[in-house]
Amino acid sequence: MDYYSVPRRILRGARQLVYPRRCPFCDRVLGSVPVCPDCAAELEKLRRKPGMRLDSSQHYLGELTGAAAPFRYEGCVRRGILHTKYHAAPWAAVELGLWLAKLAFGSEMHMAGAEPVPELVEGMSLGYDCIVPVPASGRARGYNVPQLMAVPLARALGIPLYPKALGRTRAKRHQAGLPFEQRLANVAGAFRVARPEAVEGKRILLVDDVLTTGKSEIQAKIKEMIMAQLEQQEIGLMLTNITMQDSEPPTTEVMEAFKKVETAKQGKETTLNNAEKYRSEKLPEAEAEADQIIKNAEAAKQTRINEAEGQVARFNAMYEEYRKNPEITKERMYYEAMETVLPDVKLVIDSGDGVEKVLPLEKFSGGETVTADTENNNGGE
Repeated sequence: MDYYSVPRRILRGARQLVYPRRCPFCDRVLGSVPVCPDCAAELEKLRRKPGMRLDSSQHYLGELTGAAAPFRYEGCVRRGILHTKYHAAPWAAVELGLWLAKLAFGSEMHMAGAEPVPELVEGMSLGYDCIVPVPASGRARGYNVPQLMAVPLARALGIPLYPKALGRTRAKRHQAGLPFEQRLANVAGAFRVARPEAVEGKRILLVDDVLTTGKSEIQAKIKEMIMAQLEQQEIGLMLTNITMQDSEPPTTEVMEAFKKVETAKQGKETTLNNAEKYRSEKLPEAEAEADQIIKNAEAAKQTRINEAEGQVARFNAMYEEYRKNPEITKERMYYEAMETVLPDVKLVIDSGDGVEKVLPLEKFSGGETVTADTENNNGGE
């Protein structure tokens, strides 16, 4: 059953009477308040600016056409994801998906009672055919966080969600704390396509809760280099942690320029995706129409050939009869032509030899059609 179907929303509404809706980031009771006022300011600071799209050098998903993350994995965002994973809070994963739909695709939320519901964003599927969540790890959590995060996305984009399209082949270690190379080795061969027929030839939007970047690897290498220098110089200091802050444009003008460039890049990709989708839709239709035109032309050609062959056969048969009895054949053709030209006219022909022929031959007494000549003997009745 659809997550946003009326029966399931009624059940969740009844549950919220006992267990009110809470903020997925700080666990504060929200009820019908759309956004937690305590976390809104921190979430704004954690947003990736000027754009959410990651350069290919910023993630390990080299086989994908692109990647995006609306927040940095810090502060209340990190707490919210950990709370969702390890404190039996599947509802919080749906709330995180609402933020993903809002920031990544511009879906607005409206409150249906005490539950936020994403609105459909027309034309924003960006050429995606379906959504596939990354499957859960081997932990017996009872729910898959990326799958629940993908539910609002599927509703906002109006495309199907295939939760079972991707499966795990084996359990993997936690990615946290692993060097970049070990992270790649950790996920290599860990997944398989469980439903090839559902995703083959389609453009897929892959959803995961955390996107691993190279920042932690860079921080670890810098820390290692500084510690080596401290030990070499025998300074007697210990470096406990290094944190790389995201760089921000220095001025408002530069920030606006960055935003325009990023918007132009996304607009270009959106236009290309929509054009490819339009091509994929129209090309089969055009090919089918062309095939139908060719078939109709072939059928018309064969019909004309059959008609011509029939006319030739009739002419040859008539010519053969003409060769045998030319006068009779000409007279017969004349009578048939007159019957065709004057179908409802009774025609009496006097040949001048005292014999009258009536065409067409009519039934005299309601019986069979009589084929006969009526001989008019002079003086006879």
